[in-house]
Formats: sequence, structure tokens, C-alpha cells
Amino acid sequence: MIFLFEFLVGLAFIKGKDEYEVRNELSTLGWDKEQNQNEVFEAIDGIQGQNQMNKTN
Repeated sequence: MIFLFEFLVGLAFIKGKDEYEVRNELSTLGWDKEQNQNEVFEAIDGIQGQNQMNKTN
């Protein structure tokens, strides 16, 4: 769980990269299965959505 938190804090590695590059990065971090990577993308989308909603309030 701590590893996931550290990853989420370090989301800056995603900026400026396409999906292929992000998936490669996730693979090097241990998320080498497509289903796991998809779950990470869903989590990122949720965080970004919450951040956007916080900005509008």
C-alpha cells in the first residue's frame, strides 16, 4: 500500500508522455499486466476528476 501511495505522489512522471510510454513506466514499477495497468489508469482518472472538481468549487 505504501508503494502505491509513493507512486500516486509521483504522478508527475506521466506529464508529457503518451499512453505507451506510461504503460512502459508502469511495467518497470511492477505493473506488467495490462489489467493492472488499466486499474492504475482508472485510479489516475479518478484522482484527476476529483482535482478538477475541487478546482471548480
